[in-house]
Formats: sequence, C-alpha cells, structure tokens
Amino acid sequence: MTRDVQGRELLGAKVAALVLGTLVLWVIPVPVFALLSRSALGVHAAFLAYVLGWGVPVTVVTAPLARIPISLNSRGVFSGTGLGKRYAGTTALLFLPAVGLFVWADSTFSFASGLAILGGVSALLTPLWMRVCRGAWRRYRHDMLAAFREPDG
Repeated sequence: MTRDVQGRELLGAKVAALVLGTLVLWVIPVPVFALLSRSALGVHAAFLAYVLGWGVPVTVVTAPLARIPISLNSRGVFSGTGLGKRYAGTTALLFLPAVGLFVWADSTFSFASGLAILGGVSALLTPLWMRVCRGAWRRYRHDMLAAFREPDG
C-alpha cells in the first residue's frame, strides 16, 4: 500500500475488474435467452455493448468525484459518501441515455441498435476518456490523503 502506483496501472485494474465482472454477469443468462428468443439475445448483447462502452467509462470517470477525504480522527472504520448530488449525477449519466433511447425508439430493434451504437462510439473514444480520467484521478488522489500530511497536534 505504500508504494507509488501509477495512475495508468490503477485505472487499468479498475477498468479490467469492471469489464470482467460485466462479462461474467452477461454470460450467465445467455443460455436462457438463446433457448427462449433470439431477439432477447440481441437486446441482451446491445445492453452489453452499452454497459461496456458507456457504463464502464462513466463509472470510472465519476468515481473520484464521489469520494471524501480520509479522516484519521474518525471512530468508524468505513465512512459512506451518502447519496448526494454526485451520486445522482452519476446515476443520471448512466441511465438517462438508455431511458431517452427507450422513449425515442419506435421498435425494439431501433432501441437495441441505439444502445449498441452509443456503446460502440464511446468504446472508440476510450483513449480520450482514459486521458481525462487519469487527470481527474491525479487531481483527487492527493486530496484524499491530505490527512496523512497534516501535522499532529
């Protein structure tokens, strides 16, 4: 825990954990969808593209904003961040595009296509959002550990 970890390594590990977790959870219902309906499998695949392309970046980019600095005088081991404006903003960024597509789409095919296109475009922009994310993590990383630099007394 004391060694200096590069932001690129930290973000790579977080993105890999989110992607692998998403893939595992995506694979579990695939046999059921394959047996019941091919269109359900298509919508399921579109949601996978949406979550991997849009959900993972939004989650990783907004994660530093939802943190609070460590308090060394706190009696509790864990202190929650609560359900404030940052949580509401992240939730809105995650779900409003899908809800908007659902309201706008006139068929299941157009809804699934829109989800897949949004996820695909966002996935193509991965180098850009990773650069933005590294900057945000760099800015907030030292703020989180400010308590360790304060003099005692």
